[in-house]
Amino acid sequence: MGMFKRDDPAGVSSRAKSMGIDPVLAQKIRDTPDFISARKLAWGIVDSQFEKHGSDISAARGEFRDLWRELVGPFSRIVVETTQSPWVHTSYFCVVSAIHPGVSDWFGNRVGIRFDRRPEFKTRILAHELILSDVFQLFRTRHNAAEIGDWQVWAFSEITAVLILTTRGCARTGRSFHWQGNTSVNRTTRNLLGLRHS
Repeated sequence: MGMFKRDDPAGVSSRAKSMGIDPVLAQKIRDTPDFISARKLAWGIVDSQFEKHGSDISAARGEFRDLWRELVGPFSRIVVETTQSPWVHTSYFCVVSAIHPGVSDWFGNRVGIRFDRRPEFKTRILAHELILSDVFQLFRTRHNAAEIGDWQVWAFSEITAVLILTTRGCARTGRSFHWQGNTSVNRTTRNLLGLRHS
């Protein structure tokens, strides 16, 4: 619901279509002035999806767990190495979503990904959302909102996630990733995270 209630560079219709939600309903959620009514509309969408796909969503939870069991160690190390900072949170929770293709929490430790993604997306998109959340919050520990706005931090975090996942290597070998180092990405990320406005 929050994705429809605030301004979004992607636009409400585009965001709704990416989630398989009727854009007219998304506009209605956005335009509903009181929170309780908007939440009822949003919960109707979620309930409908769970009625249709509940068993698939449950099965996807196990698949995510199995895929990530062996990836979490190498993935975590490469993010820490690249950002030169420990993870902001010691643990993150993945919500296997009925609607969100990929979503990250700018201020907490939850990420979400749609249940029906192919296995390569279940690793790639989840990795992207985890990096996005961590880098956003890491950036916020060093720069307050008066220095740089949330949407700018979000854009930087998106770019950083893409750089880490493409430049650092996502070469799949069997069921795991082979993470390849790249010193220039490390240096660039450290410099950007440490950059101060005067």
